[in-house]
Amino acid sequence: MEAPQEQQPSAVPVTAQQGGEVRGRWHWTEPAVWTERMLTALEEGVKGGVWFRLIDKVWTERNLRAS
Repeated sequence: MEAPQEQQPSAVPVTAQQGGEVRGRWHWTEPAVWTERMLTALEEGVKGGVWFRLIDKVWTERNLRAS
């Protein structure tokens, strides 16, 4: 019986960043409003290059009170 062959791990891109680094560069943003995913989208862009519905993030009672 042959031993199973090990698969090589995928290569990590040179531009890959450690989790949490995005938040460090955006330390001045409010975490309750700007999620890690949103900050990453700001840096990397969004699919199709089009942003939708930013006003619903800004115009919530919680965010208006915080401001």
